[in-house]
Amino acid sequence: MRLVVQKFGASSLGDAAGMTLLAERVLEARQRGDASMVVVSAMTSESERLTRLAQSVSDRPDARELDTLLSAGDQVSAALAAMALRRRGVDARSVSAAQLRLETDLQSGASLIRAVDRLGTRRALARGQVIVATGFQGVDVFGNLVGFGRGGSDVSAIALAVALGAAECEMYTDAPGIFTADPSICPRARLLPSLGYEEMMELDHSVARRPHPRAVELAMRHNVPMRVRSVDGNGAGTLITHEKNVLERLQVRAISHNADVAKVTVRRVPDKPGIAAQIFVALAREPVGVDLIVQSPSERGTTDVVFTVSHAEAARAHAVVADVARRIGAGEIELDDEIAKLSIVGAGMRAQPGAPAIMFEALAHAGINVHVICASDIKISCLVARADLERAVRELHESFGLRQEPATGGESKRGRRRPRRPRATRHGGRR
Repeated sequence: MRLVVQKFGASSLGDAAGMTLLAERVLEARQRGDASMVVVSAMTSESERLTRLAQSVSDRPDARELDTLLSAGDQVSAALAAMALRRRGVDARSVSAAQLRLETDLQSGASLIRAVDRLGTRRALARGQVIVATGFQGVDVFGNLVGFGRGGSDVSAIALAVALGAAECEMYTDAPGIFTADPSICPRARLLPSLGYEEMMELDHSVARRPHPRAVELAMRHNVPMRVRSVDGNGAGTLITHEKNVLERLQVRAISHNADVAKVTVRRVPDKPGIAAQIFVALAREPVGVDLIVQSPSERGTTDVVFTVSHAEAARAHAVVADVARRIGAGEIELDDEIAKLSIVGAGMRAQPGAPAIMFEALAHAGINVHVICASDIKISCLVARADLERAVRELHESFGLRQEPATGGESKRGRRRPRRPRATRHGGRR
């Protein structure tokens, strides 16, 4: 009998109707002969409600107590899910991190999973029982409850899949899977039937309610297939796994974007060993999460350092960097929160060098200015004005031939399309 771990995110557990859909998906797995283990997040907006409650009594809530508070949301979901299953005749029981013996390190808020009680869980599954586990929480060696941070339920679901030898981990959301772009911006964005682990890690939240990058990395390391699909059960969703023959298809799989971006520029940073380390060590101590990082070429012994953070962390990042800049003798600090990150993603770009040309010609043709460029083997990102973002996404989606074909709706026809080249200017050249 195959074992599948079925993870239900907050967006799929909005109310009692969501619990009904959860029960239907578990029954569906049992009807096809699979054993099922369920992992749940807190219900929609519950984590935000609890966080606001904490902030109403403390400006800076203690990390340990905040983890304890937020874990209550998962326990509510787990208990309700078990009730919904038992009502349908399924022998189900909810378990907390302590009951599951899901051991973590000592870091509150973003702990790492160390061990899982395999034996007890396997015995329960062998008896035909459905275990409904809380997803956000673990316990440290002293028995303290610690949280995995935002998206932690994805991580614990994959960790359980690895520990129990599951054949697949199904991630249920309110979206049917992963798209070639945000469907609210590109109505003809296509649902991708499959995607590679590395490509999935590089996509921003815009293309779907994606699994947490930590979860994808863990699944890739242990070769656990993931499937992102809708909780309503319609369609097979998107299978995330090690893909074969990636060089035989069009290199760009999706257009990704992130509007929750602020750019911090540190001017005239002394070009000496260890100076950049001082900036980013100070940010890490806060902690401030840094995404894109670019350093300009040295000129007259100084350089400019540019990086991006979320809007919520922009003011804190500015204050931290301003303090470091005074100590190292750097110039002014500039903060721009009217920009957005735009990316093309695809493993095939490693062997097909034409993607950057198509990307930047398309943006130039649309009159969209590019501020910063950063590239890796499977992703090319740039910063654009937030006001230009939606137009830029649509332009790139069209230029790379990613749109849904009305007549076929098919992945197969896309493989035969040639990317649309930007049109020539009136002067006969390309912009």
